[in-house]
Amino acid sequence: MQNESAIRYNHAGYTRHAPKRILVSESAAERFKVTDAHGNAVFEGALRDCGTWRHTGERMKFGDFSVLETPGMYTVTAGDLRTEPFAIDDSWLPRAFSAAVKS
Repeated sequence: MQNESAIRYNHAGYTRHAPKRILVSESAAERFKVTDAHGNAVFEGALRDCGTWRHTGERMKFGDFSVLETPGMYTVTAGDLRTEPFAIDDSWLPRAFSAAVKS
C-alpha cells in the first residue's frame, strides 16, 4: 500500500529541552532542513532509514533536531515536502493543557 509523501511532526510544537524528531514517509530525500520564521536555515541533518511500517506499508525515514533549543517559529523541509510552522518554546504546553481541560 503506497501512501502520499508526508512529514510527521509535533504540530503543537516542542519544548526547548525536549527531543525534536520527524518522520518522513515515501520520500527520496536524504537530508532535511529546519528554517526559522525569517527563512534562515538554522539546522540541517541527515534522514536515517527506518524501514517499512508494517501496518501501512510506508517507507519511513527519521530525523532528529533536538539540538535546536532557541525559542521561535520554524518549518522543516525534506525534498519537496514542507511542514506548517510550529513553535519551539516552553509556553505552548501549559496553553495546550489549559485548552484541553476548559470547563
